[in-house]
This record gives sequence, C-alpha cells and structure tokens, in this order.
Amino acid sequence: MSTQIVEKSASFVPQFLRRSSPFAVVAIVAFALLLLAVAVPNYVRGKLPFRQPQPVDLSGLKQLDDTGLELSGWTTVDLRTVNLGSGAWVMQTLMEDDTASTADSPAPATLLLHPQQGQSGTRSQPQMEWTDIRGLGNAQGDWKEDRQRQFAFEVTADDGTSATVTTRFFRGWTTQKTYAIAQWYAWETGGHPNLTHWFQADRRARLDGRRQPWVAVCLMTPIEPLGDIETARPLLERLASQVQEQLMENAFVEPSRVGS
Repeated sequence: MSTQIVEKSASFVPQFLRRSSPFAVVAIVAFALLLLAVAVPNYVRGKLPFRQPQPVDLSGLKQLDDTGLELSGWTTVDLRTVNLGSGAWVMQTLMEDDTASTADSPAPATLLLHPQQGQSGTRSQPQMEWTDIRGLGNAQGDWKEDRQRQFAFEVTADDGTSATVTTRFFRGWTTQKTYAIAQWYAWETGGHPNLTHWFQADRRARLDGRRQPWVAVCLMTPIEPLGDIETARPLLERLASQVQEQLMENAFVEPSRVGS
C-alpha cells in the first residue's frame, strides 16, 4: 500500500522535472519563489504585477518652460527656451546673491533643463542629451572636454522622499572660455548621468504600476582659462542639491499637490 501511495504522489510531479537534474529543479523553484515574492505583496495591496503603468503627469515638467526653477540664494537674470539636437531645452541664467558670498563678485551659472517630452516612444525616454551640450559648446568654438570625474550628494524633499544623485563632473573649454560642468538625469528618487540607471529605476516603478518621469540637467559655471574645476566644486554641489530638491518638490508632482 505504501508503495502505491508513493507512486501516485510522484505522478503529480511534471515529467520534465522528473527528468531534470537536481540543479535545474532548484533553479526552477527559486525562480518561482522570486515571482511569488514580487506578485504576492502587490496582490495583497490589490495591485496586479506587471500591469500597464498609469500615464505620466507631465504638467509639472511643462511648467519649467515658463518658470524655470526658483533657487534660494540665486537670481534669474534670463530665462529662455533653446532648440538643440534632442529638442527644447530651458536655459536659465543665474547670478548668485552676494549676501553670503566671500568672492570678489557674485558667481554666475547657467542651468539647462530638458524635461521628458511625451508619454510614449523616444520622447518618453532619455536618449543622448549630452551630445546637445557638446553641440552648444561647439557653437562657441572648438569644444573640448576633459578632467572627467563624479561627485555625489543626497537630498531629502519636504515630504520625506530622499534621493541619492551622482553627477558627471568635468571641464569643458574652447580657446576663449572654460567651464566647470555637472550633468545628470534627475528623477523623483535619484539621479545619474548614465541613462541606464534611469531605465532601472523606471523598471522598478513599473512593477508598482507607475513610471519615473525624468529631466536632463546640466549646470555650467565659468572658471579661469583651463583652470582647476575643483575650485567650482563647492558651488556646483550646492546648486545641484537645490536643483534636485526643487525638481522633486515641484516638477515631479502634480501642480495641485505642490505646497499641500
């Protein structure tokens, strides 16, 4: 009788598993457990995994064209839209307020913003926006880039949302001018100059039925001809933190929620 029970129980095991090696069986079981780990929490919350994400609300991003960003300690002296290779960029020329500055004169800076342009297709994803900046530099002369490195910072918005951001920090120059430059793709919970990091963040958001709207950010400040970019690091770190925080609090949320 016991032998019959064992044989009957074994019949419930799929043929391909009975023919597979123990290692293959372990791999299949591990994959099934991984799927359950993703699916069960969403099911308990009433959300189906891998469901179609909700459309991205782009209204907060579109307001950047008209208002730019309000940055504490900085005055906007010019705000315009410029068309570069990837499309429209918001160019905001800034002058640091002199109240807390120990420099001989207030520091100037240029903020360039290229928000997500559409809900689907190439307009919904980062492309090669940094080539636009090179094109802008080449318009001033024979543009070159060197001294490549990174700096990172953390930001916490008023609602408690935190973000860790890594920027590409480098020197851009022509025979006439030299700039210290910081670039990154910004999204609600982070930022990185490599677009693959945004794709990873967006993939995680899709599991929860959401998307990650994004903005390409470029900060430039002039330095001495072929000077050391480290002299501009404190200024750019301070300004980059403000830019990321303002995007998190005002651009990546619905306008009706701003200030609520």
